This record gives sequence, structure tokens and C-alpha cells, in this order.
Amino acid sequence: MKNIFYIKGDHGSGSSWYRMDIPAHYLKGQYHTTCRVVMNNEKTDIELNEADLVIVQRQCHPDIKKFIRRKKAEGMKFLFEIDDNMWQYPFDNLARQYWTKERLNGMTEIVTLCHGVITTTPKMAEFLQSMNSNVYVIPNYIHKVRDIKNKQYDKETLTIGWAGSDTHKKDFTGSILQALIDIQEEISQPKIKLVFFGYIPEVMLGRAIYYKFAEPKHYLTQLAKLNFDIGIAPCELSEFNDYKSDIKFVEYGAVGAVTIASPIYPYEKVINGHNGMLVKDNSYQAWKTALNNLILHKLGRKTMTEEANDYARSRLIDRHYDEISKIYKEVMG
Repeated sequence: MKNIFYIKGDHGSGSSWYRMDIPAHYLKGQYHTTCRVVMNNEKTDIELNEADLVIVQRQCHPDIKKFIRRKKAEGMKFLFEIDDNMWQYPFDNLARQYWTKERLNGMTEIVTLCHGVITTTPKMAEFLQSMNSNVYVIPNYIHKVRDIKNKQYDKETLTIGWAGSDTHKKDFTGSILQALIDIQEEISQPKIKLVFFGYIPEVMLGRAIYYKFAEPKHYLTQLAKLNFDIGIAPCELSEFNDYKSDIKFVEYGAVGAVTIASPIYPYEKVINGHNGMLVKDNSYQAWKTALNNLILHKLGRKTMTEEANDYARSRLIDRHYDEISKIYKEVMG
């Protein structure tokens, strides 16, 4: 039996759920591995002394750096886990206030100290290569996918939805919001219901239905209950967003929705016109045309929805045990 210790970068975020909680839970059951997930301020030396592998997520604290140096000398193995490019946060992003130069330097040192790094995409892996030569790509995996064989596509009311936190405020430009408003006002058959889950732009209050976010472990269940037909994934066209993953596309597909997304790198790599739709840019006309086409062409929407659901199914964690375990074993030696 191997002892794997996960030290999360935060509590209650999608990042900690997908990157730490899900692998720990499912590997524990499959491989009889002792997996413990904690915050960095909950760690205990007694438990850590028995760890074969410690996975640290988004850590920058000097105490973590000292701990890694000390335990490496005793033979303990470490992997660094990261899924966003903190070094590329735009200056006007709220998270940039936390990720100061000092913290980024501290995280860089920890990345360098670890025996390897796990990240979400080849693009992120390429960026991290200059800090650590052993970079492994493990996409975000999910734990459930909705069965959509009985989904209805010829409906009186079609639901267009978005799910995410208020960190995406800048992604909702005036042009994209106006396209949503006009589509809702101009199309009467089917009626258009707009739903926002987690965050809603102020201009959409009174026009759309708003639901508060759910805990990550309940997120897909709650998202499925909202019955999205079309899930939108607007993103600012920026270098930072190009380093993101395709998780929103996977989530929408998992609950039976077809995605319309901005043309950023992670979506360009997976959305092919048969399993979803990419807009050509973030202009009003591009978004309105894409929305209009999906709403009015139910057969095309049905095909895309089914293919997106199949893609999400390919990302179920239980299909990737060996892939993750192989990386852990390689690092542990």
C-alpha cells in the first residue's frame, strides 16, 4: 500500500475538487492507496512522515519550501500541481492582488524543488518546462455524466445558460450580453430562458434566472438540474485564458448541453463544429449568429449535444486510473 498526501491550494474551489479531491477519492478505492487531502495549515508531521508521495497544489509559502527541502533529503517524493498560469494574470484581474511578485517567486522555487509537475494542458506544460523538466499532463477528469438518450430537442422553451464564478466578469463584454438580450427578445419560437449559475452580470438581472453556486462536489448534479440546452463559454481573448483548460466544455457536455465558446486555445483544441460551436470572435454579430443557428437548427443541436456528451464520457475518472497511477509510480520509483 502506498501513502499519498495531497495538500490543497485552497478549500472549496473547482480547482481543488478536480485536481485533488477527485483523483484522491477514486485512486484510493481502485488501488487501495491511502490518500489524505488537507489544506496546508492542516498538515501533521506524523502523517507526512509516512507519505511516499506528497502532491502540493499552488503553494508559495516559505514553510512549504523548507518542508520540501528537508523531506527530499530523507527520500520523500513531491509533485507540484497547477492548472492556471498565475504568472500571466492580467494586472486588472482580482487574483493578481494575491499573486504578488514575492508569492510568484516563492511558487517558482517550489516548482523547481519538486520531483515533477502535473498540469492540465500541453500549453501549460510547455510554459512550466523552464522551471522543471519533468512535467506531466493530466486533464481535468469528472466523476459522472448524464444519460441523455431521452433528451428532448423540440421544446417550447429552450434554456441558454452559463455557469461560473465572478472571476469571469471581464469575459462578459457588452457585445456578448447584448446578443443574449436580443436573441431572447427576438425569438419567440421556441421561447428563450436565460439562466446564470454562480454569477450574473448586473444588466441581466430581471432578464435571466439566477442560481447561487453549489459546492464543487454537488456542482455537476445541480448543473444537470438546470437543464441547459445551450451552455455559453465566453472568454476574453487573452494570453492568460489561452492557458486555461477545456473543463467548461466538458461540464456542459456532461449534463447534456451543447457549447458555444470563444475561440481561445483550450476550446480550439477540442470543439470541432460537430460537438460544439466556436464563434469567430467576441463581436455582437458572431455571438448572435451562433446562438441563432443553434436555437433554430434542432437536428444540428441534437448531433452536437450527443457528441459533446460522448466527449465528456471519455473524460470520466474511472477510465484514467492507470494513466494517473503510472505517473505517481514513476515519480515514487
